Amino acid sequence: PGNHGQSIPFAARREGIAATVVVPVGNSPAKNAAMRALGATLVEQGEDFSAARDFAQAVAREEGLSMVPSFHDELVLGVATYALELFAAAGDLDTVYVPIGMGSGVCGTIAARDALGLSTEIVGVVAQGADAYARSFAAGAPVATSRVATFAEGLAVRVPHPEAGRAINAGAARIVTV
Repeated sequence: PGNHGQSIPFAARREGIAATVVVPVGNSPAKNAAMRALGATLVEQGEDFSAARDFAQAVAREEGLSMVPSFHDELVLGVATYALELFAAAGDLDTVYVPIGMGSGVCGTIAARDALGLSTEIVGVVAQGADAYARSFAAGAPVATSRVATFAEGLAVRVPHPEAGRAINAGAARIVTV
């Protein structure tokens, strides 16, 4: 949780509504501070992104709250604006490497490339200890892992989003593991 975890309280505060953000235990202290500074009530729960999301979904159901998912078509379109800015400034690049958390960044980059009709190769990047999307890409279908082990908390995903997986499999050249 970083960009999404900050954008939600930013927008909520502008609209005068409360926002609760659930992050995994051990999430980046700097990101947590930024979310709190933007007005979020921050809850640390679970050992990774997937566990935190499961907890957030349960709380939303129990308390009748609306959950803003970290992967959604409209979110991908918003995220795609950074790729549009990149391509506008740099043109048709040979290759763009994009880190994969839940997948909105890489899917947005694929969408921008395709909308502009560019030939840029999009390569996803995952952490060795959080390689669910690499496994999913190789299998051609979502493959969950039982745990993640990476200090890159924004990539600490063990359950890929099926829609993100389909878009990545259709539009990325490959996924590298670092």
